[in-house]
Amino acid sequence: MHSESVPTEAERHYQVLRRTLMDFLTELSERTGVSIDEGLTRLGVSSEIREAFLPGGELTGDRDMFEVISEPVVSAMKHFDKPKRSMEKVTIGSLIGDEAVTAECRPMSDGSSLVTMSYGMFTLINNMAPVAVEGMDWVAEASNPLAMLWRVSKAMRGMDPFNAQLSGAYLRFRLTMQRVFGSANWVRYGSTLDKRPTAMTVAICAFHFTIAHEIAHHILGHAPGAHAISPNASRASQQMETEADTLALQAIRRVHFSPQDALGDIPLMGAIVGIHAIQAVEDSCFIRRGFTHPPTAWRIANLYSNSRAGAEAGARSVLSKFNEAMELATEFSPGCIRGDLNILSRSSRIKTILPASGIAYVKSLDDIMCATPDRLESYLVKATEIWPILDLESGVREALNGNTKGALQAWGVRDRAVLEICDPERNLTFRRVFSEVLTSLGGRTDRSTDRKQKDSIEFIATGAASLATWALRRQ
Repeated sequence: MHSESVPTEAERHYQVLRRTLMDFLTELSERTGVSIDEGLTRLGVSSEIREAFLPGGELTGDRDMFEVISEPVVSAMKHFDKPKRSMEKVTIGSLIGDEAVTAECRPMSDGSSLVTMSYGMFTLINNMAPVAVEGMDWVAEASNPLAMLWRVSKAMRGMDPFNAQLSGAYLRFRLTMQRVFGSANWVRYGSTLDKRPTAMTVAICAFHFTIAHEIAHHILGHAPGAHAISPNASRASQQMETEADTLALQAIRRVHFSPQDALGDIPLMGAIVGIHAIQAVEDSCFIRRGFTHPPTAWRIANLYSNSRAGAEAGARSVLSKFNEAMELATEFSPGCIRGDLNILSRSSRIKTILPASGIAYVKSLDDIMCATPDRLESYLVKATEIWPILDLESGVREALNGNTKGALQAWGVRDRAVLEICDPERNLTFRRVFSEVLTSLGGRTDRSTDRKQKDSIEFIATGAASLATWALRRQ
């Protein structure tokens, strides 16, 4: 943290985010009736971090939990910054409920930088790490023929501890909720007891790698905004991303020392999970986004080139099924092959406070977002027959003709929002389209309707937003 008495611009911005953090936790507590501590639990925050953030059970403004758990990697990055001392102008902050931001280094006019990460990204890393480490058994048992034979026999009987279909469905549930509602952490993956410490370490390494990557942009002197996400990205900006990856991996190796052999390179595993988490958000939540981040395979190959051969072989073996699960989790195109959310309620590995009806509702949202245009048309026309006041048919016709602007206007979306959604130079999330359509359709119905009717309006808005985004991609 900057030590001068006059705060930097980054520090001033952070104080605003910090107050937003407190407001969010208080609002969560009031809206759900759960304590702030329980709210943090549902966001995937460990008991150790809660104790640092909530001494005596009271929310404190003295220290932000991201500041607490970022300290080791911030210290490591100072090692690479000794000649310039530019770390003195770096402030660590956090964002709440904004799926449009994974992590970023925001340059300020006074030369300071604010490094931020969303809670969506933080909880997604916590969700993904247990899935990634499940594949370690395959590597550990590869040198033991009897153990491998036992593992293969279990897999043939459907008892494989790593089930790509289950893991993909688990992550897909989480990403579906984030895509539509902005954040979610209502399910957890039940790692075996022997895997939990490793999963926690991989998650911390992934978190530290992501933060170190953003700090690296500042230390390396990358031009302000050149590495920011934009629809107009350049190859030079992609090169900056790989440079930041390389320095970040070096930094987390200083924090998390681990033998670089086939089983032990946990920092490398964490870095790969961090990269996959960013890509998962970009693939599942965005309708329109720039390409400053190089392809995931390119970024991971760069990490391998900075690791020993044994570590690369181990990571490839561990992540083979993890990659399969990720493919099932992140694709939302019409008619795509995807993870089946129905299996979540049948598996003892999945821990959730939701009833089976809650999982079924999220599955219905997933189904409608991946429906073909003709199916969406049929559903929305039927919805209008049930609720004529929604008047969806004219918008449906406009969308099917590729006129997204006309569709949104027909559905009563605000003029300014229509222009922003249709602007090809703006990044766009599915949630933005869904929220605007939901606001408009909700205004046409009785706001005092019961939960079932509200769910129906949400479902209809999801279908309309899906058809609108399909039309956008045709343009």
